[in-house]
Amino acid sequence: IAPHSDDLLCVLGQSLQDDAWIRAEVAVALALIGPKAQGQIPSLLRLARSNSDSGNALTFACAAVVIESGETATPDKMLAPVQMSECLSLLPRLSGEDHWALLRTALRRAGGLSRPAIPILIKMLEDPWTDRQDAALALAVFGPEARSAIPVLLAMLASNWGDSRQGAIAALRQIASEDSALLLAGLKHPQAEIRSGVVELLRYFPGAVAVVTEALADPSARVRLAALQSLAKFKDSAKPAIPQIRGLLQAESRTLREAADSALKAIGSADSSSTMMDADDRE
Repeated sequence: IAPHSDDLLCVLGQSLQDDAWIRAEVAVALALIGPKAQGQIPSLLRLARSNSDSGNALTFACAAVVIESGETATPDKMLAPVQMSECLSLLPRLSGEDHWALLRTALRRAGGLSRPAIPILIKMLEDPWTDRQDAALALAVFGPEARSAIPVLLAMLASNWGDSRQGAIAALRQIASEDSALLLAGLKHPQAEIRSGVVELLRYFPGAVAVVTEALADPSARVRLAALQSLAKFKDSAKPAIPQIRGLLQAESRTLREAADSALKAIGSADSSSTMMDADDRE
């Protein structure tokens, strides 16, 4: 069946009515079709109301929001965002990558009516048994409005689960700024995993060269390595850090020496390899 065809809409609409097992996936498919599926909005909102104890209710409401968006805003066009707002308490029951992606799109398009999701998502971040990566990415939609989540996101940088850690970094990129006091406080945290995570994050902020340079003196090799890798991303703008980077060409750790050499090459400094080879010879 051709995408966006009337035949496809007919099949999906019938499945939405008749097949309870796949209704949530049908809702995601209808959202992908967009405004052409407007005729299914009443059914989606009805399902959202009748499944009020299921995470699928939120999916139905989000699909209605996405389908509805792009149309001229009128009171009757606010039904879907309002219904989604009423379903936000079901966020902890949401599951599935496609459903979370749909949620993020709906949150963006619902405007102020989506803000009640912020404290719910923050509470999810505090629970290690929830889908913390997706909750973090959903918070990223709100940008600086979700700054109250920064302390919890910083704590996630110490997670042993790589997905949770990367989700926290992705969210902080959108929520925090390079001069955020809450973010910079992470550089003083007793856990090296959190300090290194902040340094890793700061590579995405061009004005953070000085702060990242200071991290080259951190007692943790993990943090110093993150600082070298971040400075390499800054390229020419990291030239003020060259003296400190050269000092790490003499580090005891070969990993640090190689990272320092790579950083100097990325920044555009000459004679880095010969200094590192001298250190290798002594080793």
